[in-house]
Amino acid sequence: MTQEGDQQDDAARAFEDLAAEVRVMRRAVEALEAKKPVDYARTLAALTQELERLTAVTASIAQTPALRLTPDKIVAQVRRAAEDAAKPAAAELQRVQTLIATLERALGGVRTREEQARWIVSAMTGGAVAGAVLMVAALRMLSQ
Repeated sequence: MTQEGDQQDDAARAFEDLAAEVRVMRRAVEALEAKKPVDYARTLAALTQELERLTAVTASIAQTPALRLTPDKIVAQVRRAAEDAAKPAAAELQRVQTLIATLERALGGVRTREEQARWIVSAMTGGAVAGAVLMVAALRMLSQ
């Protein structure tokens, strides 16, 4: 009988443990029922409003021409802009080169200081020789 008594005691203890667990569960469920439910309506309304605003902003951004550009189109536009920007500079460069060529032609006939000094010395020497020859000729004419 001891075995039977032990089995009954074990069954009684298991039944008591189960009853205790059920009581704890019942209290937890009652505590949950007693809590006031949270109203998420305001939060959901604010989230909905913000989502609608973001949707409108995204739609307007999607309509911008810049987002329709492909990298190839952007490169073509940059090249075109660079060429357009370079045209006035190229025209000005051509004008300056023409002016430089004109100045070089005009200055090509101008003598340098050394050339000018040599020319003056040569002219003076030639003038002195011519003057001496004329003087000798004049003296001969007078002495006759």
